[in-house]
Amino acid sequence: MKATGAVLFCAFLLPALVVSCGKGAAPEKSGPSLGMYNGKPLESIPIIATFSYPHDFLITTSRAELIQKWGEPDSVVSENVASAYNKNTTDIRHRLEYKGFFFLLYYSKAKDQELLVATTITSPDYAVSDGLRVGMYKSVMLAKLGQPTFVEKNTYVYAAGLSSTDHMNKEMVISGDTVSRIVIYPEIP
Repeated sequence: MKATGAVLFCAFLLPALVVSCGKGAAPEKSGPSLGMYNGKPLESIPIIATFSYPHDFLITTSRAELIQKWGEPDSVVSENVASAYNKNTTDIRHRLEYKGFFFLLYYSKAKDQELLVATTITSPDYAVSDGLRVGMYKSVMLAKLGQPTFVEKNTYVYAAGLSSTDHMNKEMVISGDTVSRIVIYPEIP
């Protein structure tokens, strides 16, 4: 009977004690988080699509190409602006809005040309091919990109051109200690 009690203890009660002793123990760490967004770790938010840098940010990208790739925008906001080319003319700025990002297009009446002048990412659902995402901690961003070309208030600007004449910029807007917005400007010839 004593042997049977020992077998029962070892077979059934000892594992239960070991499991219950493990409750309340500190959870295992899975490594440092890349960031947080609305209280969720960035790693838990799936990426819907990734913008390819610099290909998806070329100034010559047409509205038709944007719509072909991203679908019809949720809305388009247009406004007249003073022309950058002719003081006596008004041009039009169009904002193609999607859930989580938008494109800014500039239409020059004088040149009869529409140019992609900025892409803004506002959601962690979208990433840039170099790993940048909204919600990323500022420290992680700095580790990826290094020191910015300059900082103005809460905006970190990186001149990331492909040549000495390329003025392609990434602007990382920081709120608190995380990236809240990524704005990419293409090279303007």
